[in-house]
Amino acid sequence: MKITVNGKNCDFEMQAPLKEVLVPFGLNFPCKGNGKCGRCRINCMGLSATKLDERFLTAEEIGRGIRLACDKQAKDGLVITFQALEGKQGYKLKEADVTLKIINNVAFVDLLNMEGKSVEKIEIILPIGFTTRTLRASIVKPMLELFEKYSVATANRLEVIAEENILNLLYGGDYESYTEGVNIGMPAEEAVLNII
Repeated sequence: MKITVNGKNCDFEMQAPLKEVLVPFGLNFPCKGNGKCGRCRINCMGLSATKLDERFLTAEEIGRGIRLACDKQAKDGLVITFQALEGKQGYKLKEADVTLKIINNVAFVDLLNMEGKSVEKIEIILPIGFTTRTLRASIVKPMLELFEKYSVATANRLEVIAEENILNLLYGGDYESYTEGVNIGMPAEEAVLNII
């Protein structure tokens, strides 16, 4: 069976996981292909979107054929492209935590090393009248770019600080049902929620 990857033909065995096929071509799987970081992005119109794609990608990205490679199987005839990342900036963190504070239409993201010291802070201007989907998409992409800069696959802990109505919107309903550390697509193993 054959697929085309960045213009090169590739043979593979039936039922091969797509991530195994793409690693030799240089696609990076920061979370080892465990579906936790959303960064193994490829462009392939021949693959149907999955729940994992919907969790990490916007509707517009899905419409353009952007998919995550980690949960897909290779299929005969696929044409796949992806952009290899340039060299890393900053220094590497083995592990990190994140604080996300949302005030009005601004999200403040603070990447912390394991000693709790701030490594870098970013400020995200949120769209006016945001919905659950646009709020998550606006926050996750810059957060992932920050993680990429420091070679962090996913944070150990994400502390979210916001007004109750923003927490409910972020979690798509009653945030209290998520207080046990359930993740909603943010790049973190567990979440801690605090009301301003």
